[in-house]
Amino acid sequence: MAAALYTALADPNVLPDIEVQYGRREKQMARPSLYDVDVIQFPQTWGSTALGFGGMGGAAMTKAYTTVIICRANAAVFFAGRHCYSVDNINDVFMEDLKRKCMRSLKDAEGKY
Repeated sequence: MAAALYTALADPNVLPDIEVQYGRREKQMARPSLYDVDVIQFPQTWGSTALGFGGMGGAAMTKAYTTVIICRANAAVFFAGRHCYSVDNINDVFMEDLKRKCMRSLKDAEGKY
């Protein structure tokens, strides 16, 4: 979880900057902080050691933690601590998958979220 959280907060390619206002100053863009995100983590079982990334992997049932980091209308999905994909403008399909604790693989998420 720590690696996923650090990556999401540090890398603008994973979660975008957000608009913040400090006191009476003008609003400005900044990186999200720990206070701006929700973190959800749960175990998920995959049919291959490639997890949700696709590609070559051993054909063995593999359990790994899925971490979803949400900041406002955006989310980043990690499998086993590694960033797999980001979602801009979270939709109902994404929220239903999150509720069921069964996030889609990289290939299956395209066009659905």
